[in-house]
Amino acid sequence: MIGRSKDGAFIKEDYLKSLPGYDPVTHAVEDNTPPDSAIVWTTKRVSMTVLGAGVTTSVVPVSGKIQIHFSAENEAAIICSGNLYRSFSSLSAVKHLLLDLDDKKQWDREQCVVTEVLVAKTAWILFATEKDQTAEVEGSAPLDLSKFAPFDALKELAGKTNLVASFSRSRSAGITTSLPNGGTPLFHAIQLRKEFARPKEIDYVKGPDLAFEEPMFGEV
Repeated sequence: MIGRSKDGAFIKEDYLKSLPGYDPVTHAVEDNTPPDSAIVWTTKRVSMTVLGAGVTTSVVPVSGKIQIHFSAENEAAIICSGNLYRSFSSLSAVKHLLLDLDDKKQWDREQCVVTEVLVAKTAWILFATEKDQTAEVEGSAPLDLSKFAPFDALKELAGKTNLVASFSRSRSAGITTSLPNGGTPLFHAIQLRKEFARPKEIDYVKGPDLAFEEPMFGEV
């Protein structure tokens, strides 16, 4: 997809395949399965604690809880399971196409191209409307959460069971969605620098997964 930033959000405007010079073979897209069955992304001021971790058996799974603390408003956590990465087979070929279009005055440098997305079958999206709100995420699975760091415990739990979330205050919010055809809350994009015809990486979402960063469409 091609688009631009507006009020901190990505607005789709077009597709690369509609541009002159696009070739379906040279600019092909491929799918790759990530090593983890679940991926967790958070903004910077989110912390986690394991609650009620117990020893489980193969017969009786123990219900475990992860407390997620939002130390500022508008902080968020996104949990994705059933994932795959969809990206261009050759990122350099896409960059060369943008440079060629720019040389021909056929490219708007305010626009960016999405080069990789995390496609999820199921996503849990939790966010805070005020500072110091908390959410508790719970699930039953045959694993001992006490053996994991909180962040890893949440990934393990999300990869093995359906999650249930509760919130400390009524104004905090959460969304659970099943995506039968695949969808994505996380993506990676590139943009030509305004001062030079050189591609730059766009930090669009920020989290432990270094392939994805948070919205920063300004000058670099």
